[in-house]
Amino acid sequence: MNKQITLTHEGKTYTLEFTRATAGDFIRQGFGITDIYDKAPIAMIPFIHCAFKSKQSQMSKAKVEEIYDSFSDKQKPKFVAALVSMFTDTYTSLIGDEKGSDEGNVTWEQNWDGE
Repeated sequence: MNKQITLTHEGKTYTLEFTRATAGDFIRQGFGITDIYDKAPIAMIPFIHCAFKSKQSQMSKAKVEEIYDSFSDKQKPKFVAALVSMFTDTYTSLIGDEKGSDEGNVTWEQNWDGE
């Protein structure tokens, strides 16, 4: 199960989550995870919007920006860090983790020397 964030804004509860599809949506817009910090003025709202899209597919970017702007300055870094953690977990599920277990998974081998 993917990590999720639940938040309430103006009495409405929203669930945020990154799936492979919504993480891919962010990347297809030309962004990478470091852009959250390096290009925050143009990358932050699309990033958050993608997290909303998995459960609220019709959510507008304007509404996402309204919700994000309602966070206090103290809450924003923690919220963004949680989103980055969610995104990273989704990304890692695609590329794998060398520390993971191979038990019960597909096996494979290459027919050439080297990496």
